[in-house]
Amino acid sequence: MNNTLQVTKRDGTLAPLDLDKIHKVLTWATDGLDNISVSEVELRAQIQLMEGISTSDIHETLIKSAADLITEETPDYQYMAARLNIFHLRKKAFGQFGFGLLFFAGFAPFGQWQLSSFDWLALIILGIVCTLIAHTLWIKVSSELPNSITATVYYFYVPIAMSFSYFIFNEVLTWQKIMGAALIIFANILVVLIHGRSNK
Repeated sequence: MNNTLQVTKRDGTLAPLDLDKIHKVLTWATDGLDNISVSEVELRAQIQLMEGISTSDIHETLIKSAADLITEETPDYQYMAARLNIFHLRKKAFGQFGFGLLFFAGFAPFGQWQLSSFDWLALIILGIVCTLIAHTLWIKVSSELPNSITATVYYFYVPIAMSFSYFIFNEVLTWQKIMGAALIIFANILVVLIHGRSNK
């Protein structure tokens, strides 16, 4: 790759293309995978790079380059592409959270804060356990498992959340919620059955 290129970072500033960073990300995405060539992905991506390209577009180019290498002989490129895609989505999501934090922090002094020590403890647990730890584990699991299983687990979170709300918080389950959960469960079972038959 041409390290003399200037790329546009997420904050809009220009910076030299960081080849070491790209190589480290690609190497991370191949951890534990077989028949994967980091240099092949880099070579395919190099053709599509141009002056002023955004780092987000570079990441998407790397994802496409890895996906284009998926064959029956080299199926692990699908996991490499999935890991790169999830990493890309995570960076985009964190960028949105950062903007939201900066925007709403300005209104904090005008808020009517009447939180007890228990409320603060709950917020800390929510931030550390539910956001940091759970999100990190989800990224790890979703980048290791096959796409069909990851999608199934992802869509099951709605009925699971509804079950927790019903049994723990005594929330009312309307017939619309029950029908929606049933539809999600039925669709996932159908996809798993179809996927299982196609692999036989």
